[in-house]
Amino acid sequence: MPIAVAAAPCADFTFEFRAEPSFLVPSVVRLQTHPRSARLSIEIGDKLKENLALDRDAADTFCARLIDALAIEQSGPPSIGLDGIEVHGNLKMTASPDVNFSFWSPDRARQPRDFAVVESVFLLLESTTPSCLLNSYLEQLAAYFPFGITVRRFAGPPLTLRVYGSLTIDNIDDFDRIVDSLPPNVPLVMDMTNFNGMGTLLYESFRPLLSRSPAVEWKVSPQAARQLREVGVAASALEMPRGMYCAGQPRRFSRR
Repeated sequence: MPIAVAAAPCADFTFEFRAEPSFLVPSVVRLQTHPRSARLSIEIGDKLKENLALDRDAADTFCARLIDALAIEQSGPPSIGLDGIEVHGNLKMTASPDVNFSFWSPDRARQPRDFAVVESVFLLLESTTPSCLLNSYLEQLAAYFPFGITVRRFAGPPLTLRVYGSLTIDNIDDFDRIVDSLPPNVPLVMDMTNFNGMGTLLYESFRPLLSRSPAVEWKVSPQAARQLREVGVAASALEMPRGMYCAGQPRRFSRR
């Protein structure tokens, strides 16, 4: 069943999205609008609160998208499990009753409404430029939802692939297509500083990168370093930055 929400213009509204991942610090996204402005903030546990610049038009676009999402028919049973993410949230508009929602690890096909709610939130976040720390957190949070392969591509220079979260057997074909699409004979940085791990069946997909010229520049997390050595990357070619690794200027958040 869809969640009842008025189709009136958003006007002024407040929105809250609480995410409680199994193996990540919980967070809260809050959005509050005023007649000609909007305020977006994200809290990560009790460690970080960051205010993000957001114009009113982007807030209104998000509100309209969220209302459409909440109206989606959903007949499938709710997901339930141990390893995943629990979400709670609400939308409060001046001219409509409050709308509350909660769900666990939505599947794109079986829980289309819940997935569309999450998609609307991440599309909003993709209109912002968070700090390095928040960018990295949002990548890890995004990996809890079925958005697809966790690889971001930056044109550079240098051309950079940022592989974050984890890769599984389901990602092999997509990762192979990404590697095949890389232009030859240009510098390439593989940024795996926010990488959690991969199944060993992915090793073969990484091996074409070993023969690139010029050689790939590897920026890695400890887990990525261990697995890349198993792939065949020389230990001397792996750079493990201390602390957060953020190349260049602050980047707009994205999942791709």
